Amino acid sequence: MKKRWTAVIIALSMALLSSGCGSAGSDNTETEITEDAVGSGDETDDVGMGNMTADYSGAVAAALSKSWNVEGEEETYVFSTDGSGGHGLKGKQEKFQYSCGFDEENNILVQITTEESEETYRISTDETGYRLYMEAAEKDGEKKILTPAGLEILDTEDERVSGILGIWVDDSGNRYEFTKDSKFRILTSENNDGTFSAADKKEEMVQEICIRVAGGSLKYEYSLKDEGKTLELYSRDAESFYYWHREE
Repeated sequence: MKKRWTAVIIALSMALLSSGCGSAGSDNTETEITEDAVGSGDETDDVGMGNMTADYSGAVAAALSKSWNVEGEEETYVFSTDGSGGHGLKGKQEKFQYSCGFDEENNILVQITTEESEETYRISTDETGYRLYMEAAEKDGEKKILTPAGLEILDTEDERVSGILGIWVDDSGNRYEFTKDSKFRILTSENNDGTFSAADKKEEMVQEICIRVAGGSLKYEYSLKDEGKTLELYSRDAESFYYWHREE
C-alpha cells in the first residue's frame, strides 16, 4: 500500500498522533506537528479486499468502533472492535458482523453481514475529519453520512471556536494561525498549510480540535485560559498539555 493509503487509514481513525505540537520547552515543535503526521505514511505492500493485513483491518475496526448517527435519519450504527455491530432505531437494532478490506482502486471497504443479507460499503471521511461517508459499493448505491454519537461539529462563528482564531506562538517561537475559513497555517515554515475543525464532545463536556496537515490528523482537547490569551491543548494519547500564547 502506498503512503497515501496509509494516510487515509490514519485520517479515518481520526486519532491524535502521540507526539504534540507547541509543548512548553520544546525546541522542535514545528517539526513535530508536520513530520510526525507525514512520517506515519511508511511504505507497505498493496493489499486488496480479502487480503487485508490484521494491522490495517484492526486500524479500520478501531476507527469505526463507536456509535454513529445517520444524518437526517433516526437510525444509528454501532460497531465493536470484535467485528460485531448493530443497525437501526435505538432499542430495535438488527445485529450484524462486519469485516474490512480494500477494492481494486484501494477504497476502504466495510462488508456488513446480517442473517438475511450482505452489503459492502465504501468508507471515507469528510472535510471535517469527524464525519464518515458510507456509500453502498454497488453502482448508484445509497450514500449515508455518519456522525459520532454525542458529538456536535462546530463552525468558526460559534463562540466556542471563534476565540481560537488568530495567530498563536509557542514557547519556542513557532507561530501558528487559525482562520475563519477553517485554514490552519504554520507561519514559521514553508509548505505546511492545513485545515482544522472543532467539535463539542457533549458527553465528556470538552471541546476538541482536529488539525489536518500533510499525512494525517492531529486531535487535541482545547480550552482558553488567561482571558483568551493562552490556548491550552491536551493530548489524550500523549497524556500531555501544550500551551500556545496569543500574538500581541
